Amino acid sequence: SIWGGNYWEYMVEFYLCRNQSNVLCLPFEFMKDDLKAVIPKVATFMGVECDDALVEKVAELSHLDWMNKNEDKFNEGWFYEEQ
Repeated sequence: SIWGGNYWEYMVEFYLCRNQSNVLCLPFEFMKDDLKAVIPKVATFMGVECDDALVEKVAELSHLDWMNKNEDKFNEGWFYEEQ
């Protein structure tokens, strides 16, 4: 169950939109397997110029170790408080 619904019904919405120009469907496993290869694809999709320095910085800030050390930046408590 995802937010009270069916997971597969939720995923179908993404699948149906996959060919729209403003949608980038990117499996988590792709990022897990080779994040540095995915970063330029995401940047291109977003219209952001991407060089090696940006790839390195995004990879660093996307790493679980960095996120664990900066846990306060990822607090979603505000979302649940507004519900």
